[in-house]
Amino acid sequence: MDSMILGRYIPGDSIIHRLDPRSKLLAMILLILIVFWANNPLTNLILFIATGIFIALSGVSLSFFVQGLKSMFFLIAYENYECSKSSWS
Repeated sequence: MDSMILGRYIPGDSIIHRLDPRSKLLAMILLILIVFWANNPLTNLILFIATGIFIALSGVSLSFFVQGLKSMFFLIAYENYECSKSSWS
C-alpha cells in the first residue's frame, strides 16, 4: 500500500502545499474534467506537460511519483494505446 500515491498527503512547504484547500479541490475537479475530454494525442500531451508542471511545483521528487505510478502502468499503457488507435481512425 506504500506504493499508492493517489490521495496520499506528502508533507512539504511548496507553492502547492500552501494553496487554500478549496482551490486545490477545484483544480482537481477541473483536471478530472479535462482528463475525460482528452481524446487525442495533443490533449494527452498537454495533460502530460501540466502534470509535469504540477509535480515540479509540488516539490515531490519525480522518482517518488514514478514509483507510485508503477502499480497503474498497465492501465495507463492500455488507455494510451486505445486513445492513439481511435485518433488514427
